[in-house]
Amino acid sequence: MPNYARRLTRPTQRESLFTRDQVKNDAGGYVFKIDPFDALDRFLILGCESGTYYTGATKMTQRAASIILE
Repeated sequence: MPNYARRLTRPTQRESLFTRDQVKNDAGGYVFKIDPFDALDRFLILGCESGTYYTGATKMTQRAASIILE
């Protein structure tokens, strides 16, 4: 039998949890913050040629460049 009370009280990804490690992403959800080296790895592996559904390629390139310049 499912526990409906737990489903009602469990926070979704769109709700902020009570941790300081999380930041709001472009989709409106909350994700764990990564360090600049992990962000650089993601940029080098995935690139930012076409953007995503939630943000364009220009904004992604600007973020990646700011991480590299840090």
